[in-house]
Amino acid sequence: MDEPKIETDLPALIQFGDYWQPGFLIEQNDDENAVVNIPNSDGSEIYIVPIQKLKILKETTISELRASIKISGKGLLACK
Repeated sequence: MDEPKIETDLPALIQFGDYWQPGFLIEQNDDENAVVNIPNSDGSEIYIVPIQKLKILKETTISELRASIKISGKGLLACK
């Protein structure tokens, strides 16, 4: 029997210019870079960004962020 997949991604906001995009931190390294996954209507995009462009949403669960993204961002302003 397959073990259930444990999600390890961290909910985050990623800065692109003057705006923030909801996504997930996949990994980071000591060189101050991070790999992030940005969900979109076609699947998702993967980016490598400076860690300074990342805001971890410590009080938001993965499920909460995914649900907010699914309903076109409703509730994102309450994510912390």
